[in-house]
Amino acid sequence: MKNKLALLAATGAISVCLPSAAQADENYYPSASNGKRIYMSPARHNDSGSRGECNGVGENTMAYYNSLDASTGSTASLTGRGYTVRLGTTTYQEAVTNSNAWGADRHIVLHSNAIGGVSCSYESGAHGTWVMHYETSTTGKAVATSIKNAMGPKSPGTGDRVCANPRDKCISFTAYELRYTSAPAAYIEAEFHDWGTGANWLWDDLTWQTSIAEGVDAQMGRPR
Repeated sequence: MKNKLALLAATGAISVCLPSAAQADENYYPSASNGKRIYMSPARHNDSGSRGECNGVGENTMAYYNSLDASTGSTASLTGRGYTVRLGTTTYQEAVTNSNAWGADRHIVLHSNAIGGVSCSYESGAHGTWVMHYETSTTGKAVATSIKNAMGPKSPGTGDRVCANPRDKCISFTAYELRYTSAPAAYIEAEFHDWGTGANWLWDDLTWQTSIAEGVDAQMGRPR
């Protein structure tokens, strides 16, 4: 059963407590390991819930549970494909330190995006899945492209793209988790959460999360 579906059934609500910064990262193990390690790093914004999210669910909550579903719970998840996964629950700076010390083979960041200045009823064919990589990382570009190719057809927006950070200015800053990780890294903006269709897809759709695993697995050559 999907992790978010189990959560909603158990709580009957979407107001949930995420792991605190004091907790250690979470570890998820495959039944048969392919010897590869993936670090999943969901959003940890201080203002989650006040970032224009249209469905009443904060970006951090969406990112955490979508990362969890990408990591474990089905044969199509990362652990289902043989990867050992560490899911970051501390700060993004500590995520880089932990990922590097652990020896991750890939470092995957998951956020959702915002166009800003639009109402939740705004409907447009733009938006979509944006995936960034550090501008000098050839392997980072390859994994970002593979994830975009797997996720893009599933997200409701049509503006799917791969961005070299910081050169392409998809975001206005150099992403710390792209710049300082030892492992090739991809930074996913899964969809825009400040239009209704995108926000609902991010939280209500339980089918797209394993496309992250598919993108990673395809880029790494499907080791088994």
